[in-house]
Amino acid sequence: MTDPQPEQEELEEPPPLLSRWRNLYVLVLAELAALVGLFYALTRWAS
Repeated sequence: MTDPQPEQEELEEPPPLLSRWRNLYVLVLAELAALVGLFYALTRWAS
């Protein structure tokens, strides 16, 4: 494998929110966990 060329590194831009891709992924996973919890609570309430 070869190292990425500097031109490729310049093409990688930060995400529009939260300044780092890792932070954006954490936000998406937290939202998913919140939705799972919400739907679980709703299912328990409705049954």
